[in-house]
Amino acid sequence: MILHIYRMLLIHIFNIFSGMHFFGIKRFIFNMIPGMSAGNRTRIVGPIWAGSVSQIIIGDDSFVNRQFSVEGNGKINIGNNVDIAPGVRILTGGHEIGETAHRAGEGVSYSINICDGCWIGAYSIILGNTTIYKGCIVGAGTIVKNDAPANTLIVGKAGSVKKELALYD
Repeated sequence: MILHIYRMLLIHIFNIFSGMHFFGIKRFIFNMIPGMSAGNRTRIVGPIWAGSVSQIIIGDDSFVNRQFSVEGNGKINIGNNVDIAPGVRILTGGHEIGETAHRAGEGVSYSINICDGCWIGAYSIILGNTTIYKGCIVGAGTIVKNDAPANTLIVGKAGSVKKELALYD
C-alpha cells in the first residue's frame, strides 16, 4: 500500500511538469518511480497515467506525447527511437470469461512490446500480449489486438496490415 501511494505521488509530481519543457527533470522523476525506466534522451511530455502497471521500460531517444495512459497490472517494453503520439492507451490487463452470473472472471496480466523505430499514432489503443515489431507505423485511432509484423503500416479498428513499408538503413 505504501509503495502504491509513493508511486502515485511521484506520478503526480511528474505530471506537474507536463508540457514541452523540463524533459531532464521529468526523466529523472520517471526513473524514480518503482518499475519505470526511461532511457537517455527520451522525452515524455505528460501528463501520463500509469495506474497499477507493474513495469514500463522505455529505451533511448524515444518520445511519449501527452495523455499517455496505461491500465492493468502487466509489463510494457518500449524500444529505442519510438514515437508515441497524444492520447495513446495501452491495456495490460483483462479478465477470463466467467460464468453467467459474473462474466468478468479471473483477472489476467499481459505484456506489450513496442520495438525500435515504431511510430504509434494518436489515440491508438494497444491491447494485451501484443508485440509491435521494428519499424511499424500504427495509424491514428487504430486498435491493435494482434502482433504487427516488422515494417508494416497498421490501421483501422481491426488493426490489420494495410501495406509493407520500404526498408531504409
